[in-house]
This record gives sequence, C-alpha cells and structure tokens, in this order.
Amino acid sequence: MGDQGKLYVHESVVPAYKELLPHADLILPNQFEADPRLFRITIPALPCFFSGTGDMFAALLIARLRQFCAEAKLLQSASWMPDDEVPAVDLPLAKATEMVLASMQTILEKTIEARDKELEVMKSDIGRRMDVDGEQDNEDDGDEAERNRMHLAQTKAGEVRVVRNVRDLVEPDLRNGTYKAQSLEKVGDESGV
Repeated sequence: MGDQGKLYVHESVVPAYKELLPHADLILPNQFEADPRLFRITIPALPCFFSGTGDMFAALLIARLRQFCAEAKLLQSASWMPDDEVPAVDLPLAKATEMVLASMQTILEKTIEARDKELEVMKSDIGRRMDVDGEQDNEDDGDEAERNRMHLAQTKAGEVRVVRNVRDLVEPDLRNGTYKAQSLEKVGDESGV
C-alpha cells in the first residue's frame, strides 16, 4: 500500500485492503506497513541481472516461514505472530528470510559461474567460425538471425540453476553468518542506527 512514508495507492482504497486482511493467509509488509519489530539482512550485490528472483524469493519464503512458525508453535494462531517480547531477529520471518537469502545467493552465484563457462564455450565456437582474416565464414553471421541466436544463447546461459542446486534450497550454508538478521530500532526512534 505504501513505502518510504507515503501511500502509493489512493486513500480511498485503504479500507478495501483492511477488509481483505482477515482473509489473507500470508501478508509480507514492507517497512512502511510493518510491525515495529524490524530487522535487516545485508547481502552482497551480484554482477548479473536475473529474471524471476522476486517470485523465487516469495515462494521460498512461504515454505520457510511455515517451517519456522511450526517450530515456534504458531500455526494455530490467526496471524502466525509470536508474542511482542520476541526480538525482531528471533521472529519466524527473520529466521525464514536468513535461510531463503542464503539459498538464493548460493544458487545465483553458482548460476553466474555456469553462465560464464557457457559463454566462454560460445565465444570459442564463434572464434572457430572466423577465418584467418578475421572475417566470419558464414554469410548469415552478423545479420539479425545471428544476433538473435546469440541473444537466446546468452539468455539460456543466464537461466537460474534451481533444479541443479536443489540441495542449496534444502540445506543452505549458514555457517559463516553472512545472512544473519540484524535488529533495527523502532520506526520513529530518534536514536536510530
């Protein structure tokens, strides 16, 4: 409904959202909409664009959130929310997010490695098609069809390798604590972090 302190829907729509809330199975608010127990997890940026990672994150988060809510014996409660005394970093959502980010980061890093290897093979194949003068032997090379083939090959090489790395989904590497939730001060607290 909003972000950075402002609504991005018309005010007249807010009551409709409020009416729908009791019927939702899962709500993932952003910081503007959230419970004041906030946490942050910092992850390194990867030098690649991936399509569909938001959908991947949401799907994994639902499964992991259910897992951690079950461990906290919260599945019978209407909102799956623990008592107010539970620190932000111990919320089932924080624990679930840690695991999801560890899984995703590992899979995306492995995807980049595989993509780079495939692109190297593709470049060597192109090199073999060049004659000694640097001209391409095939008349079709350089035209629209060749550019389309190259684009499709690059797109395929960059597809996220989920199935090949399913073990990283099931058992993400959490040993080094890289994807650890850090508590944030309550919104509006002047001391801030």
